[in-house]
Amino acid sequence: AEILGIHFEGPFINLARRGVHPAEWIVPPSIPALRRYVDAAGGAARICTLAPELPGALDLIEAARAAGLVVGLGHTDATYAQACAAIEKGARHAV
Repeated sequence: AEILGIHFEGPFINLARRGVHPAEWIVPPSIPALRRYVDAAGGAARICTLAPELPGALDLIEAARAAGLVVGLGHTDATYAQACAAIEKGARHAV
């Protein structure tokens, strides 16, 4: 068996829509944090799920795409307009 890739389902998600994710692990969208996660994945990072309505999320989408990640929208309270803005920045999946 081999790892095909890592899906970061968080930590950049809406606290109100966290599901089973521990609240203390949820953080605001941050490009430096994303870089730390991608670096820690050792080349295996493939997907990042985030809530596009959060401050900084649209910039994070661009950074994630530049790092080669597929961006998904999930654990979110985004409006239609916010989701469309995220798609324009490069988000491709609803999770």
